[in-house]
Amino acid sequence: MKPIVLNFESLNSPDGGISRVSNLVIKYFKSRRVRVVVNVFRDRTSHVKENKYIKINYCNKSKLKFFYFNIINTLNCKYILYDHLGLSKIHRFLIRSKPFVTFIYGIEIWDNKRSDRLEMQKKSNLTISISKFTRKKAEKIHGPLKNIEICWLSTIYNKSNRNNFNFNKNLNFLMLSRLEPGKGHIEVLRAWKRFKNKSHQLWIVGKGLKIKEIQNFLKKKPINNVRVFGFLKQSKLKKLWSKTNIFIMPSKVEGFGLVYIEAMSKGIPIITSTHDAGSEINIHNKTGFAVNLNSKNKNLVYYLNKINKNRNLLKKISNNSYNHWSKNFKYDNFKFRFDGIIKSFEKNIL
Repeated sequence: MKPIVLNFESLNSPDGGISRVSNLVIKYFKSRRVRVVVNVFRDRTSHVKENKYIKINYCNKSKLKFFYFNIINTLNCKYILYDHLGLSKIHRFLIRSKPFVTFIYGIEIWDNKRSDRLEMQKKSNLTISISKFTRKKAEKIHGPLKNIEICWLSTIYNKSNRNNFNFNKNLNFLMLSRLEPGKGHIEVLRAWKRFKNKSHQLWIVGKGLKIKEIQNFLKKKPINNVRVFGFLKQSKLKKLWSKTNIFIMPSKVEGFGLVYIEAMSKGIPIITSTHDAGSEINIHNKTGFAVNLNSKNKNLVYYLNKINKNRNLLKKISNNSYNHWSKNFKYDNFKFRFDGIIKSFEKNIL
């Protein structure tokens, strides 16, 4: 039986959202019990265990190793799956051309300066877009794209314990993301400064290029009850999640937003923006609020005050948030969607 080759950037979740997608994909193929060879570029090791169906080659950031494993493992495979367009560029150097699948997430396909990535999308036999928004924005920039299917992502788990909320007390707002441009950190801080209730807490967690800008902003304009944690280990982050009442990240650059559905799985209401896929995943006024950051009236401050004044609404939104996750974003939901797409692809390449 010919193997399927999976090419991943990383399987270690601290490396970001793409690695979480890789874990969803490998969990799916494990459940099918088909032969799979996995080439992992960045990692030295991971939590994923090999078995008689799965062989993993770790390259520890060695381009030479990654190239070698691809040359050898793709000589006699069914097809190749790349977890992002950047990685798929190696496909041009394979000895034997094979059908291939790639994911698109957002900014890597929205950048009209990266013609090399657009080229690989056009050459792919199947491109999986993680949201309707990602595809729509890509086609607005590049024109119609072929061979694209939409597949929402999910959490890696099917069961989740909801937070024990007390919405009648002071609220804890969590903002968890890479500290990068477009995530909405400064917008949130500006709104927090104008927020009428000063007894609530705002926690900012993550690492990245924006950390100094955030720290400088807080030095120039001291704001009550704001704490910047930086990067946290999973054990500490888990404790913070358990105390969180509202998740807030009005980003402009999300192609999906895995952290949104993680919050939903705990029954946490979320605040996103109308400028990216957050408004596709988050149902405005039902699972949270999608804010137009350019609005003069119904802006972030408006919704912060609305939350503060209407605690019964928060309870309702909390239930809706958890139910939305349960219906659409459990692992089994992803498995069902992905299975239909992949098996249709496999049938067509026979």
